[in-house]
Amino acid sequence: MLHSVLGIGFVVAALVNVLRGWRQDLVEARRRLRAVILVLSGSYSIVIMAVELVLHGQSPSADLLLLNAVLLAALLFGLACGVLDVSSSVRSAFGWTPPSRTSPVEPAEVLARDRDQELVARLQDLMTHNAAYRDPGIGVASLATRLGVTEKKLREVINGRLEFKNFSAYVNAFRLEEVRRRLLDPRHDAAPILTMALEAGFGSIVAFNRAFKGKYGVTPTVYRTQRHAELALTNNDKLPGESGAVDTPAQHPHEPSSLHGAAARGLQHPHR
Repeated sequence: MLHSVLGIGFVVAALVNVLRGWRQDLVEARRRLRAVILVLSGSYSIVIMAVELVLHGQSPSADLLLLNAVLLAALLFGLACGVLDVSSSVRSAFGWTPPSRTSPVEPAEVLARDRDQELVARLQDLMTHNAAYRDPGIGVASLATRLGVTEKKLREVINGRLEFKNFSAYVNAFRLEEVRRRLLDPRHDAAPILTMALEAGFGSIVAFNRAFKGKYGVTPTVYRTQRHAELALTNNDKLPGESGAVDTPAQHPHEPSSLHGAAARGLQHPHR
């Protein structure tokens, strides 16, 4: 009995993790694959645990073993079909290539691109000027509601035009940029890093530290220390009689291109 309960717990935890990733994923093909995994794995696990509870520790019959083999084969087949649907490289390996365009671009397609450009502009304005990213509970659904579009459309724009594969990565990029700028600003030297992270929209210091180091290669504390060291070195190198200090040092070697640049690329190079 305890074995079955533990098994149910592990299965539920795994399925919840798949579901959580499904909500954050912006790639439609991967979302479909996650849905396939969720349905097939969940169904198979429920059947297996139900049989174990009915047997009460007895050995399964040959018929049940055969049924289990058939279900497992069906599960693997379904997952394989999902992977084949997601992986363009696999499709190419089998000789399938998407058909090339043989007709001129329709007016409806041009209109759709114009609408996408307008949506990108409104989205970036909402995130940069209204600081929507500071809301710790922001999600695709709430952001789509504020923009007056469907969740699917918003995912397509963030993924296809701004080239983010995960919604959290998109939102955290704005949050990290705000904290980075404050770390470089001497006026915020006395502000605790935790306060900066929470005010930028992060839910915990652990999540913030992990995201910051993943993007800039160092922890926030080290980043701030490096800025202090660069500032001191700059001041020490000044000639006699010079005054003033540099407020913002040179760009950090790990700093990526700005989000505004990504938005501009999305506006200038719509997907064909």
